[in-house]
This record gives sequence, structure tokens and C-alpha cells, in this order.
Amino acid sequence: MALDKAALTEIKRLHQANELTLDEIGARYGMAATSVSKLARVHGWRSRSEMLGRASRSFRPATARTQAKLVRRLYDTISMMLEQMEADMRSGKLTAQDFERAGKSVAAMIGGLSKATATEPDGDEKQKPKSAETAAPPAADEAERLHREIIARFERVQKRRNAEAGSG
Repeated sequence: MALDKAALTEIKRLHQANELTLDEIGARYGMAATSVSKLARVHGWRSRSEMLGRASRSFRPATARTQAKLVRRLYDTISMMLEQMEADMRSGKLTAQDFERAGKSVAAMIGGLSKATATEPDGDEKQKPKSAETAAPPAADEAERLHREIIARFERVQKRRNAEAGSG
């Protein structure tokens, strides 16, 4: 359904008034609540959370404990993938395509590991001064060590794969 200027103005008014849910607003105009949210983002309307004085949900710093759990889970998953790659190489099952696909997955998870240890929000959030509360958590050192270990293991797998490809 194409919205004319009057409909868009009314949707904005209803959105800003905060009297109806996004589902109710959407139902009036034959659209989903997600479409109403998208209209608000695209047109730069103030968020409902902001109007109510609540913090944005886009960035909430993780506690050191939560961060450490996430780092450990990512590390364990990456480690499992590397072990599987090594086992497949030993058995001869690892094709070049499988190696490339697994390598991309591991690289993406390493990127996630880096993000999990970040102490600042992404660029579009306002920069806040670092205080004792927002300083790098103790888990960051452990995460960095795990990160280096994973990269070293992946490089060993890659060298072995290259050596086998060259001798085959």
C-alpha cells in the first residue's frame, strides 16, 4: 500500500502520541508493526523509548561476567570447528571448498570475538568518557590470549592444507 502525505503525517502523529501500539497503528493502514518502525527510522522520528526517557536498546554494555561467557562460548565453537577441520584433513575428507567455507566461518567468528571484547559502542553511538565502570574488563586479557591462540591454530591448519595441496 502506497502512503500519501496525509497518511504518513497521521502515522507519525499516532507514533509520536504513543497512545496506540505499533500493531494497532499498522492495522489501521494495512501494514505490520515492523513497517511502522521502519517508517519511523527512515524518516528520523524520535523513538518511543527516547520520548519516554528510556535508554536506547541499541547498545547496552555487557557485564564482565557476560562478556567472559560469550568469549568462552565463541572460543569453544571456533576450537570445535578447527578440530573438525583437522580431523577432516587427516581423513582426506576436507575439500578445497569445504576448507574455504570453514575458513570463512572461523574468520567471522574471530571477528565476533573481537566485537565481544569491545568496550565502546559502534560509531553511531555517542562516545562516553571511560570511567572505572567502562574500562576494559579483566576478561579482555583472556579474550586476547584466546584470540591469538585461535589465529595461530588456524594458520597451522592453513599451512598444513597448503602443504598437502602442493604435494598432491
